[in-house]
Amino acid sequence: MSATLRATARPAALPPARRSLVRPALLVGAGLWVYLGFASTWSSGAAVPVAWALLGAFLVPAAVVVESGRRLWLRDRVTTVVLLRAMLLGTLLAALTAATLGAADLLSAVPAALRVVVSALPALTETAAVAVAVAMIGRRTVPTPRVGLFLGGAIGAGYAAFASLTAELQAINAFAGTALPPGMPPAPLLEGAVTVQQGLLAPLAHPVWGALVGAAVLTGRRALAAAATGVVVAHLAFELAAALTAGLLGTSAAALVLQLLACAGVALPAAAVWARRARRLRHPRAEDPQDPSDAADQAGGA
Repeated sequence: MSATLRATARPAALPPARRSLVRPALLVGAGLWVYLGFASTWSSGAAVPVAWALLGAFLVPAAVVVESGRRLWLRDRVTTVVLLRAMLLGTLLAALTAATLGAADLLSAVPAALRVVVSALPALTETAAVAVAVAMIGRRTVPTPRVGLFLGGAIGAGYAAFASLTAELQAINAFAGTALPPGMPPAPLLEGAVTVQQGLLAPLAHPVWGALVGAAVLTGRRALAAAATGVVVAHLAFELAAALTAGLLGTSAAALVLQLLACAGVALPAAAVWARRARRLRHPRAEDPQDPSDAADQAGGA
């Protein structure tokens, strides 16, 4: 009888972990990116540089999303394909936001006293878009904070890929046909350094912010309000750090390192909150929205 009770109380066996292909894919992708970088120096036309920028922008965010899909439970009803679609949605939302705000040219049309408020529109728009997208997609899955964490992170990865692509294309355009001062590295090396910089920053910013908002959406209104406020503040601090060091871009390779360190330092607090939140939602029991003790814990974690 006791043996039967112990067998009944034993948790269901989890499916065996699938072997991760993220590291080999990253190595192959990095090798292809290096080759395209060399090819852009002798090829004519814009096709190869654009392909080089696209691969550099999407390689790290896509790897983060694929690894996230590998870590999901089967009962979450969220597969890697769903996360990759969410990442594509995030990229499209980022492009729509950039096109809308760029076409409006809001900063030049408002008084100087209100420019600080208007400059927060990209952060507010991204936070709202992630929240709405997670709420809509979450209805087709198991609507738990854990699922929201992964969905929001995937959408944020799309925003990160678009931000990286924008920075890389801006660098390519800035160095095109420009005579660099003596002693400066060649333009392709500086453009590649921008890509590496963006790749290192990608997992620390938009995916983290999206994950925090996504988890809060499927937790409750109070958690969403707290998470949205923190994410907007973190986003603005990140953009401020990038803007303060943007004037150094192109003067030396060390300037890119300085900008990387400044932006990473600003992004680390939100990443630490994400890590704590992810640990709390790692155990399957923490995913049960019917458990009052878990609900209280999840509200506090946001």
